[in-house]
Order: sequence, then C-alpha cells, then structure tokens
Amino acid sequence: MHIPLSYSQESLWIIDKAMGSLNYHIPMVYKFTKAIDTKALEFTLKTILKRHQTLRTVFKQNEEGDVFQETLPIEEWKIFEGTEGLAQNDDEIKGYVNKLTEMPFDLEKDYMLRVHLCCNENNENFLILIFHHIAFDGWSSHLFLEELQKIYNLRIKGNLTNLPEVTYQYSDYSIHQRSKEIQLVFDKKIQFWEDFLEGHTTLNFPTDFKRPPVQSYKGKSYIFNLPVEYQKGLKNIGKQYKATPFMVLFGIYNILLHKYTGLKDIIIGIPTANRMHSQSQRLIGHFVNSLPFRTIFSDSIKFTELLNQIKENFIKVYEKQDVPFEKIVRAIGIEQDRSRSPLFQAMFIMQSNKIVKSVSLGDIPLTEIPVSTNTSKYDITCSITEREKVLEVLIEYCDELFSSNSIKRIAKHYENLIARIINNPEIRVNELVILSDEEQHELLNEFNDTNQEYPKEWSVLNEFENKCKEHPNQVSLVCEDKEMTYQELDHKSNQVANFLLERGVISNDIVGLCVNRSFDIIVGIFGIWKAGACYLPLDASYPEERINYILKDSDAKIIIHSDTITLHTELDTHKTIRVEDIFNANSDTKAIKNRISSEQLAYIIYTSGSTGKPKGVMISHNNLNNFMNWCIKEFEKDSFDIVYAGTSICFDLSIYEMIYPICAAKKIRILNDGLDTSKYIDKDKNILLNTVPSVIANLQENKIDFSNVNSINMAGEPIPEKVLNQIDYDTIIVRNLYGPSEDTTYSTFFRIHKGSKSLIGKPIANTKAYILDNDLNLVPKGIVGELCLGGKGVTAGYLKKAELTKQKFVQNPFEQNSQSKLYRTGDLAKWLPCGNLEFIGRKDSQVKLRGFRIELGEIESTLLEHEFVKQCAVIMATNDLNDKQLVAYIVSDYKNWIQEVEDYLLSKLPKYMTPTLWIELSEIPLNTNGKIDKKALPKPDYKVRKTSYIVPTNEVEEKLVRIWEKALNINEIGTHDTLTNLGGHSLIAAKLAVLINNSFSSNITISTILELQTIVMISKYIQSTIILENYEENKHEILDI
Repeated sequence: MHIPLSYSQESLWIIDKAMGSLNYHIPMVYKFTKAIDTKALEFTLKTILKRHQTLRTVFKQNEEGDVFQETLPIEEWKIFEGTEGLAQNDDEIKGYVNKLTEMPFDLEKDYMLRVHLCCNENNENFLILIFHHIAFDGWSSHLFLEELQKIYNLRIKGNLTNLPEVTYQYSDYSIHQRSKEIQLVFDKKIQFWEDFLEGHTTLNFPTDFKRPPVQSYKGKSYIFNLPVEYQKGLKNIGKQYKATPFMVLFGIYNILLHKYTGLKDIIIGIPTANRMHSQSQRLIGHFVNSLPFRTIFSDSIKFTELLNQIKENFIKVYEKQDVPFEKIVRAIGIEQDRSRSPLFQAMFIMQSNKIVKSVSLGDIPLTEIPVSTNTSKYDITCSITEREKVLEVLIEYCDELFSSNSIKRIAKHYENLIARIINNPEIRVNELVILSDEEQHELLNEFNDTNQEYPKEWSVLNEFENKCKEHPNQVSLVCEDKEMTYQELDHKSNQVANFLLERGVISNDIVGLCVNRSFDIIVGIFGIWKAGACYLPLDASYPEERINYILKDSDAKIIIHSDTITLHTELDTHKTIRVEDIFNANSDTKAIKNRISSEQLAYIIYTSGSTGKPKGVMISHNNLNNFMNWCIKEFEKDSFDIVYAGTSICFDLSIYEMIYPICAAKKIRILNDGLDTSKYIDKDKNILLNTVPSVIANLQENKIDFSNVNSINMAGEPIPEKVLNQIDYDTIIVRNLYGPSEDTTYSTFFRIHKGSKSLIGKPIANTKAYILDNDLNLVPKGIVGELCLGGKGVTAGYLKKAELTKQKFVQNPFEQNSQSKLYRTGDLAKWLPCGNLEFIGRKDSQVKLRGFRIELGEIESTLLEHEFVKQCAVIMATNDLNDKQLVAYIVSDYKNWIQEVEDYLLSKLPKYMTPTLWIELSEIPLNTNGKIDKKALPKPDYKVRKTSYIVPTNEVEEKLVRIWEKALNINEIGTHDTLTNLGGHSLIAAKLAVLINNSFSSNITISTILELQTIVMISKYIQSTIILENYEENKHEILDI
C-alpha cells in the first residue's frame, strides 16, 4: 500500500516541484574546540534516523500522478567530513553554511538530514546540520538535540538500555490524517473557518518594490533587542488583563499592520504545534500548521478591548488548529494569486516551544552559531524569542519587496508602539502614534519647508496695473490672427468694471462670465475684479441644466455673455449683459481705485460633486495672490514667451493660463480647446503648454512637432509613461503639477527629467502637504495615506454647503492657530525618502474584489504601457448574478488585441487584477474638463462571454483536452479555458505534469502549467520544446484520477 503524504508534507512537496524548496532548508550550526568521537556521533545520528523514519523518507509519483512516501534504508546515510572552503571566523562560517544550505534536496532520493563535520586551521570544529522542513519543525529541534546528547553520551558509556522505543511514526500520522474518520472531523470544523474568514481582506502591506508576478522567496533578516524594561511592562499587562506575552505582542503587531495598511480587517499567520496527541509530542516531523488569525478593528477601539478580542479568538482558533491550512484555503475558495501566499502574507512567531539551553556531547560543550538563511517564506515575519534578559526580535522579509531601511523603520515603529502601550494599555488605537519625534519633525518641517514671504500689499490686480504701465504697447493677448496690447487690455477691462459699477455691482457680488473663446474672457475677468466683484466662470458648451444649476446656486447678480450665446435659463433680463453692449456703450476707460481686499472672493469655480450636483469652491484673493506669487518665482527662469490657453474656464487650470502670464508680462494665445494647439504650434515660438496629459498624448499621436515648445505643464490626471517617453527633455522643461480647486489650482510640483518617475513632487510656496491615516495621524514615509493640504492655498470651502465644508475642511491638528484649516483631498499618496510625493490614486477608486483591494488606476496605467492600447478605462461592475467583476474599456487601432493585451496584463499584474470582460470603444468619453467620464461608459453586456468554447485545432491540443478532462473530471474543456477557472490547483497541476510528460515525453513542470494556464498555451510550449518523433497513438493510457 502506498503511504499518503500529510497535508503539510503535500504542500511543501508541491512547492518543491513548482519552484524548488531552498527556502525550506533549516540549518543548525555548533562550534566546539575539543576532538569529538566521530564514530559515536555517526552511530548517534543513524540511531536518530532509524528511530524517526521521517528523516529518511522520500516522495515519489506513480504514473497516475499520485504522490506517496516511502522510507530509505539507514545503511547508506553518512556524515560529510572535510575542510575545503571553511572560513576562519563566525561571520565567514555563516557564508560557508549558506552555501551548504543552498544545495537542494532531491525529495525523491535524498535523506532529509545532511550533516557536515569540519575543522579549520585554528582547531575549531563545526557540526553543521541541515534539515528539510518537510521532515522537521521547530518542536522537532529540541527533541533532536535531546536525543543527540542522550544517545551520544550513552554510546560512549556503552549503555543504550535507557532509550525508549518509538512505536508511532510520522507515516502513521499521515495515514491517520488522511483517514475517512478524520476527514469527517475536518469537514465539521471547516465551517468555523469559513465563518471566521468570510469577507476577509487581503493585507496589501506597502512595499518598496513592485511585487513580482510569481512569489519571491528571496529574503534577509534583521535582528534587534527590545529594551530590558519592556519584559517587565509586558508581563504586567499580561498579568493585569490575563493574557500571555504572545497575545500582547501579537496584538501590538496587528496594530502595526493596521497603521501601515489603513485596513480594519487584518489577517496574520500564526504557527501552531499541531501536536494534540501525546504520541506526536515525542516525534520528529513536520506537524506545524500555520493558521490564519483574523483581527477586526472597530472605530475608537482600545488596546485592551483588542486584546480581549484576540484572547477570545485564540480559544476558538486553537480548538480548530488541526484542520490543515491547505483544506482551509480550498474551502474558502480563494482567488489564486501566484504573487503571494494565500490568506496571509505576514507571520508572527513567538518561541514558546522547549529550548535546549546548552548542548554537550560528553564533556564537550557545543556553542550554537545563529545562522539566517537568505530566504523568506512570507512577505514579512516577526519572530520573537525570549532570551535570558531581553526579548530578541527577528524580522525575516522578502528583499524583492522591501529595502533594509524600510525594515529598520518598521522595527522601530513596532518598538515605539510597544513602549506607548506599556505606558498606557487603555489607550485607543486611533490615538497611537507610531512615529518618533524625529520622524514627525521631518514630515512636518523638513518636507514642508515652504514658507515664502511676499509683500502683503502685493496682489494680482496691482501686478496687472504695473505690467500695463511697464509694457503698454507689448502684446498681451492673441486670438487667431488678432492681437491686444497690455494698454488695450487695461482699458477694456476698465470699461467692463465701470459698466458693472453703473449697474449697481458692489464688492463681493458674484458676476457670471459666459463668453466666446476670445479676448472677452480675460478682459471680463479683470473687469469683474476691478469692480470688486467675484468672477464666476460659465462654459457655454456646458449642458443647459448644469448652467442653470450653477446660476441659481450661486445667486449671481449679473451674467456677462456673448451675443452669440443664448443663456437657457429663467433669469430676469436685467441680470444679463451682452459683452458687446458694454463696449458699444463706450463705457468709461478710466482706472478704478482698487476695491478689493485679500479676504474677498476672487472667483467661484464649480467642480463635480458626488451627489451629481456640482459644488462651488470659493477662492479668495489671498489664495490667488499666494498662488501667483509662487508661479512668478517658479517660472521666472523658463525661457517661454507665450502661454497657450486652451482649457475650459470652468477648469481651474485656466486660472494659471489666463492670469499668471499677465503677472509675468508674457503673451497668451487663446484657443478653442487644447486640441487647437496643433494649428499654431508650428508658427509661434517659445511656447509654454499647460494642459492635461491626454491633450499631449493626442498631439503626439498626430505626430505634432514640439520643437517650438520650451515648457510643458501637465496636470489634472496621471501622466502615462508612453507620453513621457516621447518628450525631448534636452529642449523642453517638463513639470507635473498637482492640486485640487479647493487648494487654489496647484499644490505640489515636480520637475520631470528623462527616465524619472512621474511624481507630484513637493508642496509649492506656503503650502503644507500631509499624508494621514483615517484618524488624521501622520503615516511614515513610504506608506500610503490620504493627501491633506494646509497653508495659504486652502480655500474658504463650498458655497452654501456648510456641512460638506465641515467634512472636507477640518481644523489643522499640526498648527496652533485654531483658524488654520486642512483640506482632505480624497487622494492617496505617499512620501518618498527624498521628500517627494508619489500619487497613488483616488480613495474612491479603490475597490474590493474577492478579498483583494484593487487600485483601478494601477490597472489603467499598466494597460496604457502596451502599444495596442490607445485609451482605456477600468471599472468594477456587478453582473446579473450580483457577482462583482472588473470591466476594461479599450480604444485600439489594432485588430484581435484582446488576447495580446490580456496576456501582457497577466505578465505585469496578479490575476485578480485582470478584467474578466473587455469592451472595445471608438473613444473613451471625457467630461468637460478633459478627464475620463466613467459614468458615461456604456453598460457592460454580461450575456456575451469573453471567450466562448474553443475546440482543439491539432493533435497535441486534442491529447491535452483528454488529459485535462480526466484530471479535472470535467467534460467539454475549451482550449482557452484557464486551469484556475476550472477549479484546478497546485496538486492538480502536479498530476497534469506527470500525465503530460508521460504522454509526450516532455519535461513540463508544475510551475510552467500554473503560469501558462490554458491548453492552447501549453500545446505551443510542448511543440516548441520537444520533437514529436515516432509518436505512438496510445503509448500511455489515460487513467482516471
């Protein structure tokens, strides 16, 4: 009878078959100075291997693909002796041990223990033991060392009568675990795990480097000691609240991950000995079972309340600890993701099993040399060992995800949390600060060193008047082939102001401006300001309903409009003024004394609202003056002469385009829209373009020559990499500008160079940027949080929306001035170590799908990297069966793009981030500000399958279909159906590998099958890697699995 594998053995065997199992090698190293009896040592080790058969167990597959275990004879096992390559000190011996540890085990042939006995020139001896985890766990280590000492000492004394016989072997445990009786027990207990983990969230711990498509096990370790006094404090908490040190430190670890991720639903892996029966407690073997432990953070929860929750859940979890982790994963039906371990990616361990304090062979003491391997089984593992005087903390981490500096920072934050909880166990979690004083100073002061003085009497109107006096005959505005000088602009705007004053306009009145794309826009803006009124932009291309809403909501006293524009609104005729009438009336052109103060509103700009109704942002002259002052200083060294104004006046980019150039004595060309740029870009010289990235992308696609462009400002949306790659940075200054209307157009800026990332950079003058968690606490560098803005750009809020203003404009907790406000942008970002900000996306564009939190913007930016994708948008929608799925809308000039683009996305992102429905459009709908309008996307048709059943087209595909149908017990499998969608998993892939290799004389691996996923791709792989010669139709019979 073939002996089955235990669940934990099976899991490690699959990992070994798929990618090797170097990260599951366990080294133990001891140094001694006296000579040892090598014959007695070899006898001792062989006796241990004889007593514990798991150390000489191998794993094989039969022709049906089933895996089983059998035991090797003891006679051929031996100790490896030698000195070749042995170093002279402890650090160098660790390197030598790492080389030995990295030698793979052949699970089909090798003993699961290798022993090396070495001696160096200093007469130092080393005993190096390397176990494979498939036969050994943490509990086994103390059993092994006890027997090592006991048998050796009895051997040298010639007495082995005191050794108890081992009557229960690991293979007995495997058979018992696979028995029908125990399967029924598991089936009853599995309901607990399904309930306990229902609706869980994947951790998504922030990383320094992009997660590889296939999980990396490369790792490093960082060790530090907690201060001595912490042990006493932790014991006091445990005693007071009846909790073990494990529970207390585990609870704090949960808080650390909660603070780093912002999630209220945290799952961490914890190892359980899983030796619930006395027979297993004296047996070497791989019994340990890693269990998912879930912790929920409610609002304002205290640490002690969290500790009580953990205590209660520990009782429940430990009662069900014998249910194999592999069965839990399959029962829950987790979306397979090869980029990370299932259910949890963070582990917590506290060494609570018996530790042999000293090891001696006869009268020879052995000194342990701690050795860390260059592997990491999970993204991050926190392992705490209680030494004699201190708590030693080891953090094992994947170095393809984290930098060493980040790990040191995480360690320090864990230590900070421990200290603060020891000081006050009743503290609320949302009040806990993980940052040190130095970190807070860096984030609050060094990264926000933006104070910039400018004359209090300075204002945009004053600057405009100065420029008109200094450059009266210089051209200020260009529209088509017409020009207007600064003096003409001054006189025309005076006419508007005087006309408004005659109509009874007084300070703070709101005046709407709805004119054609002409000189009238800028003339009107300055005229309104000179009259002391507030400018309200109205875009004539807006829908009638929106214009009507804005006019009624704002209570505009007067609306200036062009003769060709009909205002479709029920307004009193005395409230509307045709701009042509103002100039035809020969209104007075005399200058008007400045009628505005810095506190007055300069303009109200309406932005999209979540309720479907736009909301009016109130921007003061003080806000505007600060913004313009920064613009003048930031752009003074740029060599452009003309700025293109093509943005809708209802989009705040227009403020930069139409006001800043006047303050800088530059020329403005007024365009109908951004796409009009192509008409004049080859005629004008030294141009600055200020627009959204999609306009630049359109110009690039149409092969427009940028040789006359000196500077490009892009704002409003993330910049696609393909746009950046086509810019000549030797001749063009490129900036990425970020900011909401609520903080006066631009809040941060970043100068982009060739090859650099598109960051949003540093805050502009007198602006403060904060990355905060949901409770307005600072988060560390590198951690994603909400970008909140303070300083002189923060506006007064929303017109007539006091409650919304209160929600979004909160008191700044980092300023002593109680009047200082903080604007919560709703955008996600993070600080980089260099002090620049990286934009991540919108909080409201994050979706949760089958436990995974997904940033839709990441999918979109990855899609845009592919040459077949011209435009795209991704949404999460709900189908007729109430199932959520990702839907991608694509604009492409290529035919048959779906498979190519989907394969590309799968190579870049985890499978759960790949859309299941693809819709081709001729264009992506945009709103009036040039941004993607997702609400206008067509509704997905779920009745149309993305891929229908596709029959095999050749002999290889036909054979593969038969193999798959037998292995999966499914009929009519199409050649494009994916293994995971058909319910396949790693063990099924292992069986498929055997059947395929037997049938085709190939050498396909589990990893390749899991990567390729479909019959058509595996068929191509087989045909490209082997030559089908002398193929016999029925060389191997396909058997039922």
